[in-house]
Amino acid sequence: MKKRLVVVGVILLIGTLLVGCGNNVATVNGEKLTQTQLDKVVNLFVAQAQQTYGTDPREDAEFMKQIEEVALESLIDQTLLIQEAERQGLEATEEEISAAIAQFKEAAGDEGYKGFLSSAG
Repeated sequence: MKKRLVVVGVILLIGTLLVGCGNNVATVNGEKLTQTQLDKVVNLFVAQAQQTYGTDPREDAEFMKQIEEVALESLIDQTLLIQEAERQGLEATEEEISAAIAQFKEAAGDEGYKGFLSSAG
C-alpha cells in the first residue's frame, strides 16, 4: 500500500513537474500552491479534453470554469499525497518511477504522451 501511494504520488507529481512561481491560489498544510502550478494542471486537462472531445474547451467558458475547479482540486490532492508520502518517509525507487512512466506511456499512447509532455511544459 505504501509503495502504491508513492507511485501514485510520483505519477501525480509528473502533472505539476516543477514548483512554479506566481500568485498563490491555495495553501495546503503551509505549502503554497501557485497560479503557475495550477496553470500547468489546467493545460493538461485542456489537452485531455481536446483529445477526448475533439474541440477546444477554451471556447466554452462554463466548461473552462469546471476544468479550473477540477484542476485546483487535483493539485490540492496531489500535494496532500506527496506530503503524506514524505511524512511517512516513503520514497519511490528509480525502477518504480520508470515503471510508472512506462505504464503512463502505454496507457496514453505515443501521441498522448508527447501531448502530455508539451502541455506540461
